[in-house]
Amino acid sequence: MYFYHKTRNNFVLSLWENGKSRNILLNDEPIYKVHLSWASKTIHMLNRKQNFLYWATWNNGKITSRKLPTFLTTPTFINEKSNVYLVGIDISGVLWKMELSNGIIIKKKILKNSRLRYVDRILTPYIAGKFVLLMPSSKTNSIFQLKFANLGQGITSGKLDERRVFWAQEIHPIVMNRGIYLLIQTSLGHLYFEPWNHVSPHIAEFDWSVNGSRLQIRWKTSRPGVYSYSYVIDHKKNTEPIGEYRAIASNSISRTNLEDGFYGFHIQMKSGGTNSPIYHIPVEWRYNPDRPEITLINELSSRLIAPGKLRFFIENLGLVDYFAEVNRKPEHEPIKPLKVKKGFSKIKAKLRPGKYYLHIRCRDRRSKQFSSTNHYLFFVDPFNPEQDDTLKENTMILGELKYIQEKIMQNRDSPRELQKWVRKLKELQGKLEKDD
Repeated sequence: MYFYHKTRNNFVLSLWENGKSRNILLNDEPIYKVHLSWASKTIHMLNRKQNFLYWATWNNGKITSRKLPTFLTTPTFINEKSNVYLVGIDISGVLWKMELSNGIIIKKKILKNSRLRYVDRILTPYIAGKFVLLMPSSKTNSIFQLKFANLGQGITSGKLDERRVFWAQEIHPIVMNRGIYLLIQTSLGHLYFEPWNHVSPHIAEFDWSVNGSRLQIRWKTSRPGVYSYSYVIDHKKNTEPIGEYRAIASNSISRTNLEDGFYGFHIQMKSGGTNSPIYHIPVEWRYNPDRPEITLINELSSRLIAPGKLRFFIENLGLVDYFAEVNRKPEHEPIKPLKVKKGFSKIKAKLRPGKYYLHIRCRDRRSKQFSSTNHYLFFVDPFNPEQDDTLKENTMILGELKYIQEKIMQNRDSPRELQKWVRKLKELQGKLEKDD
């Protein structure tokens, strides 16, 4: 039996056998994932050190750790027979599959979709003889589905399917009778149970925005048709609309001069003699988005960077507008717009050695309200490793060596390509011995 716990100073993975326990792994950073492969009696673990993830394995008392070639925001282990794979999404929306081969991590790109970067987690059920990835996202109010025809080779069956819902705080997929159902939980405490494919008309997508003093509410239905609606807007959570059903042009309504605070939008749609569920949708007029949380990319050590540009990515990336500035003031409200591409951003400034603050906040596109400001303290070191010729050359050689080793592993079944990369490896080794 294995169990994971935290002591005063470390995160510990322990083994219990023969009535005794012993620690098999001590780590000063949290262990993200733990997976046991019974076939090989190996424990697979993911842990984070600064801005990198490491895939560690424990087998018969021996621990081996390898840095992932790509940082994944939603890493998940999958066990298929005697093989263990790691799937995850990077901050640009690329879905990767990784595996260990002779001690080297081999990665394969499955697909790319920019909306995948907002996924909360990855679930991996086995349905009708195929592995399926289910990826809910509370930020996009949707859940993605991807089927694999062959997981080992990274071959998918069909395209990425996105199922949008009306408004969700959390989406819980449930596999039942070889079908996928959704338990949708809203921030008002309501639960809705729906199949992946609608058997009757439903509200499939919902959004709202603020323009001056006007509140605009829009929605879409799961299938085209002519519907009538009954609705009410108030300050309650469970109002049942009992007014007259009537058609609404372009599935949109608006209200003006509402007071600040919480509102509930309660709506029911009708088609012929069939009524949809009553949807209770929260609308928070003038609410504040979450404060941006960041991680520095070009760190030399914790909160320490070299002179030059400040590069970072936003951990809790959202559908908002960002503003950021850098100076030596502990408190400052930034007003300069920040360009964010796939979660990454950088600030061009002549950062000389010393103490600085990165001030960053965001503004919600619906309510037009600002978040609180993150006053992120960091330091600039006088030594720049990129300007040191020896360190720069060593870094390039190590990168070239790693690239050649990956090519050797990828071309094991192609003698001609394998011979070419082995020859390049020998040439690089000869160059290193000559330099010594």
